[in-house]
Amino acid sequence: MTKSFLDRWCASIPGLIKVADGHWRSETLGDPVSYPEDDLALLAEIEPDSYWFNHRNRAIEAVMKRFPPHGTAFDIGGGNGYVSQHLCRVGFDCIVVEPDPNGSATARMRKVATVEAAFQELAIPPASIPAIALFDVLEHIADDGTALASLYASLAPGGRAYVAVPAYRWLWSAEDRHAGHFRRYTRRSLGRALRRAGFEVEFSTYLFEVLVPAVLLLRALPSWLGSRQGGGLQSAADHALPDSAIGRFVGRRLKRELARLQAGATVLMGTSVLAVARRPDAT
Repeated sequence: MTKSFLDRWCASIPGLIKVADGHWRSETLGDPVSYPEDDLALLAEIEPDSYWFNHRNRAIEAVMKRFPPHGTAFDIGGGNGYVSQHLCRVGFDCIVVEPDPNGSATARMRKVATVEAAFQELAIPPASIPAIALFDVLEHIADDGTALASLYASLAPGGRAYVAVPAYRWLWSAEDRHAGHFRRYTRRSLGRALRRAGFEVEFSTYLFEVLVPAVLLLRALPSWLGSRQGGGLQSAADHALPDSAIGRFVGRRLKRELARLQAGATVLMGTSVLAVARRPDAT
């Protein structure tokens, strides 16, 4: 279903060419986004064994099962396709839209259909996309209001948008600057931005509550105090829970957080925000 829909949709977009089955590419990739060069290749090695990426995948899955898309979800800025690969495995239809050739290639290796293009450069027909996913992308866009308005216009009436962003300005650190972030959000500020673009916010929650003290003490406070250390991509070791009491404690807390989300509850604090928003039905 995904590839047939992909072919029909891409054929309606000027400047897209079919490269292979499940792979379309823009003739011009447009301006680069605010993201460090080469980080996607490094992330591709880290993602499969990362407690952070895997917990985020399971949290997104839990929320999408409660608020399912009505059709194929376009994972915009989907990077290496790690989220879409997981969502496809659990029964959702996903397409990665990613301008970085290396990220797009990795997504295809992970058996995810891809559009190798910058979404903002495409002439998207209005109301042509069933669902939109934007996982840790919005914070990389200087004008998030214009971006959300454009996404709203491309989304079909009744379609859903799934958005994840980093949380709390007071957790800002050198890592945010390195990553090319323009801002961090709260549930309230993300909801306000979504509603301003026309969306109805159906659900929002924080994620990674257990990591708040560590991010505050190890990243944010040193940055506030003027430390120049940090700011590079984390290593695989940083994404593995240690075989210690602390590691086991974090693992238990993440399992408890996931159980809350699966039960329909929210998490009251965290280092990320996850929201579901909907374009109202046509009247």
